[in-house]
Amino acid sequence: MIRAIAAAVVLQATPAWAQSALREAAVEFSDNADVCLLDVRDNGLKYDRSYNCQRLKLTSKKYIDAGGHLPETPPDIALIAERGRATAWTARALSAGAPLSLW
Repeated sequence: MIRAIAAAVVLQATPAWAQSALREAAVEFSDNADVCLLDVRDNGLKYDRSYNCQRLKLTSKKYIDAGGHLPETPPDIALIAERGRATAWTARALSAGAPLSLW
């Protein structure tokens, strides 16, 4: 309970411009992951050869530097970035070329 209250206080104290920058970085990362997946799945590029996949390092760092992946990160912004992370891993797995099995 105390932790939730502390997180709420931190979020209220976070300037709107900081949340805006964080949201922008999360959307950029997620969009970049979508294009990376298109490169791998639809265009037949390998993950290591795709400019968009290599750019994920830069866009994920931008998100982290903006304050992403912290307990105080607003859930809606964290969800955008998490979707991007899952998409990026999907692209990486498809690029491996081996048959995939989850179970």
